[in-house]
Amino acid sequence: VAGGAIVAVQVSHGPAAPLGDPGAAVPAGRGGTGASGAPGATGEGAGGPPGAAAGAGAAGAGSWAVRLVAATQAVTDSRGDRWQPDAGAATGGTLAGDAQAIAGTGTPDLYRSARFGVRAETVAVPEPGQYAVDLGFAEIQGAAPGRRVFRVVVGQTVEAAALDVAALVGQDQPYHLLFVVPVTGTTLTVRFVPVTGQTMVSTVAVALQSASTATTTLLSQQFDGPAGSPPDAQVWQYQTGSGWGDGELERYTASTANARLDGRGHLVIEARRSGPAPGSAGPPSYTSARIDTQGSFSFRYGLVTVRAKVPAGDGLWPAVWLLGTDAGTVGWPACGEIDVMEVRGAQPSIVYSSIHGPMPDVAAGYTASAHHVSPVPLSNGFHTYTALWTPLGISVAVDGTTYETLTPQDVPATNGWPYDAPMFLIVDLAIGAYGGPVSPTTVFPADLLIEDITVTR
Repeated sequence: VAGGAIVAVQVSHGPAAPLGDPGAAVPAGRGGTGASGAPGATGEGAGGPPGAAAGAGAAGAGSWAVRLVAATQAVTDSRGDRWQPDAGAATGGTLAGDAQAIAGTGTPDLYRSARFGVRAETVAVPEPGQYAVDLGFAEIQGAAPGRRVFRVVVGQTVEAAALDVAALVGQDQPYHLLFVVPVTGTTLTVRFVPVTGQTMVSTVAVALQSASTATTTLLSQQFDGPAGSPPDAQVWQYQTGSGWGDGELERYTASTANARLDGRGHLVIEARRSGPAPGSAGPPSYTSARIDTQGSFSFRYGLVTVRAKVPAGDGLWPAVWLLGTDAGTVGWPACGEIDVMEVRGAQPSIVYSSIHGPMPDVAAGYTASAHHVSPVPLSNGFHTYTALWTPLGISVAVDGTTYETLTPQDVPATNGWPYDAPMFLIVDLAIGAYGGPVSPTTVFPADLLIEDITVTR
């Protein structure tokens, strides 16, 4: 907790920035003016109590979960969920604790002890299916980076080849490894294989993600079609007008001048400038596009994958993000927002993700934000941006590198967790606001190119 707002619990190549810090480079959130709920959107099953054994397939994702902690006594987390001791699930290892303060979490008691030297954790599951797994770690014994490195393996799949918690987040702070695996039998076993020093684990959570062992494609958009044609109207709708949140400068239109297919398998979101250039007499005006799947497609839990090439230039702010379908009734940020990617055109090598939710007495809610610095400018070519959304938490990655993870137990009890309800997709290219002032050197038209967007579960 910093400045009254939670920050991301997993960061790679850059610190998380809290809401309310005047010097923090954190988007204020894109929910803003014009967002509304998707008519007819439905959920896919309510969450059940940890350990519930029957009917998981009928209820669907999130209907069954087990939560274990490497401790001798149960722990109740900030959301009210009960974590049971892992003694019956663990193979090998010894428990050790530390009274040091644990930063970056709403439930520090989950990370004040760990099972060191653990070889495996095995959980019985009620039926075959896809299961989300969240492993929590905190380096509480002072191991320096490089002194405790291990692999995490499920079946034949290596989920982490060289996990080094101290190198990733330092001492006494949670780190989460979140993934989804198919289970064809009645047990799920996670193995911990030492590379350097002892293995360790603090928490193990397993939840039903899908009752099917096969991955299901919920949405697939390849953007094939004639040059100049609009995106599929059965999937994408336009949000139009100006006066959007954060002081954005653009006017969104429904014109193919701003959103169209290029005939080469890409969706083009184009920002255009008219009138005098910045610095000349008279203000310039900008048009762009914001399209979404509101009312046509929403989902609850899954993997969002976006292949995109972003534009470079001061003042440009491309993004792909999710918004709760109840935005029109509960408002933002109570509806929740998950950013798959945001890039400031002035810093085209840095990708940001922010997760926004409600916070008492704070109109803008809380922000969990992190960023990743790419070795090459993201504007140089196409890159793969993903957001994994599960009943156990959310993780965001670029080109296979995860740089932000947020879990319910790490959010303070006073803040909301709106990420168990359906959400829809939004793609836009904003001007100004978090993108910064437009420079005279910024080239227009400026294009955000999307090669494909898929949602799977």
